Amino acid sequence: PVRALPGARRAPPGGGARMGGAGGGAGSGEIIPAVRSGPVGLDPAQFLPAAASAGVGADVSAAMDAEAEERLVAEMLEPSSVQLAVLSARLTQVRAVLAFWTAGDVRGALAHLRKLEDTAVTADFVRSGALRGCSSLEHAAAILPLLGSVLTHSLFEEHLEAATGAATKLLADFGTLIADTRAAASHGAFAGAGVGVDLSAEERLRRCNACHEEFARIYDACLPLTTKPSRVRQPVTDLCRRLETQLAVGAGDANAPAAALR
Repeated sequence: PVRALPGARRAPPGGGARMGGAGGGAGSGEIIPAVRSGPVGLDPAQFLPAAASAGVGADVSAAMDAEAEERLVAEMLEPSSVQLAVLSARLTQVRAVLAFWTAGDVRGALAHLRKLEDTAVTADFVRSGALRGCSSLEHAAAILPLLGSVLTHSLFEEHLEAATGAATKLLADFGTLIADTRAAASHGAFAGAGVGVDLSAEERLRRCNACHEEFARIYDACLPLTTKPSRVRQPVTDLCRRLETQLAVGAGDANAPAAALR
């Protein structure tokens, strides 16, 4: 069985989704493939004369003569004010994040991404290779919630792929440190090691716990994706396995489909 996830709004065609609100994300809706034969939500018959559109349901290409096809292409190449507005806003947001990033302000860039709450911009960020600059537990703890939101709220396959790849990389980079630090704390390794309190160790433990909690949320977001036919199905299944093995996420949870992941 798959657990119910927090609601999320459906992403608009061609854009990102807000990381919150009501509706359905990838876990409750159909994933929009990265490679598709036509625009999302577009009925080609609407671009054709009534006579030519009669057989569109069976085979669009067979129903169109050369003139109708030319008109269809011309219509589709016409500038779209809606799409232009979407892409312009997205470009402005990406440039704002880039301004922080080029100034070396990783914390500021991640804080701005959280403020935007836009899955498309977050996906652009992680696909750009920016994670190479996220080299600390602090950075990991800041970006993991963004990845979890993409996996929970986005319907677009390319967004889900980007978030899954980024989460897998962060697990590879910090998983051992997180597991070892939490294990040491559970055995009292930080207690009585000397006079006073080891603030650096306490801070490291706090960040490791924060990362562990976010990885657990990512695991929850990935579970529904392991049963949906898509290009991202195998990567999220592999990520769930690694989270179970390396961080014991989902261990002991009666709802975790461990058998299904084998």
